[in-house]
Amino acid sequence: MGDLQSSALQVIIANPGKLEDYYSVNAGRALGIGSFGVVREATVIATKASRAVKGILKDKMKTRIDSLKQEMEIMRMVDHLNVVMLYEIFEDTKSLHLVLELCSGGTLHGYIRKRHHLTEKSAAGGMQQIFRAVNYLHKNSICHRDIKSQNVLLSSPGDLSQVLLKVSDFGLSCTFADGQMMRSLVGTLPYTAPEVLDKLYDHKCDIWSCGVMLYNMLSGQLPFADEAEIRRGHFSMAARAFSDVSQDFFNVLTQLLDRSPANRISASKVLQHDWFKKWLPKRRPVELHSGLLEDLKTYRSFNKFKRATLCALASMLGDAEVNPLREIFVSLDEDGDGFISLAELQEQLRNSQKHAKVDVRSAFEERDVTGKLQMQVFSYTEFLAATFDRKKNLTPEACLVAFMSFDKNNDGLISLSELGQGRLLGQLSPEELQQTLQDLDQDGDSCIDFAEFMEMMRL
Repeated sequence: MGDLQSSALQVIIANPGKLEDYYSVNAGRALGIGSFGVVREATVIATKASRAVKGILKDKMKTRIDSLKQEMEIMRMVDHLNVVMLYEIFEDTKSLHLVLELCSGGTLHGYIRKRHHLTEKSAAGGMQQIFRAVNYLHKNSICHRDIKSQNVLLSSPGDLSQVLLKVSDFGLSCTFADGQMMRSLVGTLPYTAPEVLDKLYDHKCDIWSCGVMLYNMLSGQLPFADEAEIRRGHFSMAARAFSDVSQDFFNVLTQLLDRSPANRISASKVLQHDWFKKWLPKRRPVELHSGLLEDLKTYRSFNKFKRATLCALASMLGDAEVNPLREIFVSLDEDGDGFISLAELQEQLRNSQKHAKVDVRSAFEERDVTGKLQMQVFSYTEFLAATFDRKKNLTPEACLVAFMSFDKNNDGLISLSELGQGRLLGQLSPEELQQTLQDLDQDGDSCIDFAEFMEMMRL
């Protein structure tokens, strides 16, 4: 049967079940109220993890169908710890329900307004996270087009140095090809790059917006008041907060707010700027225990179906399980691109007296359909899937939810068709699909039932 499409948006509904069967939604005070619906806190029934559920009323979204569809498709593509995650989409007769990562700390805009302005060190810590998100988006050919402090969320209340920042709201985002110029006049005016006003721009418009946000962090003000000031590109540094900032700050701000997109610094290069090196000392390497290294190698040895299932289970974990693994991931992801490569892990091991000679190459090697050996990386969710405590978290309740994410017609069986069309598995060759089914189908009915599924998960 395969994945189902929303009747309203024609986007993929990965879970055709009812929201209330999987999530307990808090019907009390709303986290947010917009023109299209309400955001409420919810709990994953199987794991008790906290989530946010955004309900979008169908009869109010008719004028935004195309942009909503594009927003959801883009959010399904991203997997970075500094970008708000979209876990699932449900649909009923009246609404679409988006299950999102819960960010309870409010917006960066509110954080800055409360404090009037930030220190250089605090701003550097916040901007490093934002640039890591933007670098990830650009490397994956996504242009946000509405970067601003109102669209950056804090994962929890607290000081900026202690929380994760999450780029959100992809309603104006789009994908792009190399060299492609965009022409839609979109965004929020004070953050809009001058070339956007001319309706001829590329992904570097996001970098300009980041420059505006950095200026706002240090001064509590915006550098440009109107379209004319944006076009001129001249900004004042007369605010008292700028009186004792470093020369490196002036340098990085100037490179971000360069009127020429060709000369404007990229997200990957700005992360290497001396300003960040000055205020953010290099993270101390975390101690990698041997069990974690073995987990990475074991994960790569699993078939793609089991790996996809573990990723589904990882998406249901709560902060208590995720936070320690997140710290390890951040430490290993040296360049902040959202992936851990063999080179990054080997570099960490070289700095460890305990594991300097450990060979982890097999954790990154995988043969393609032709038998050729390919080098892989670990995305954020894959890393969680490989390293979470399976003895503790592979409960029958959680596994049943994962099973049902493949069993689209809810008949208690996963067919070859459902294996082949489910997005969780990606693109599998007919040979891989058939082999996966044969390996797991113990009773010869050409389907995988829950008992067979659980046997796979126990191995």
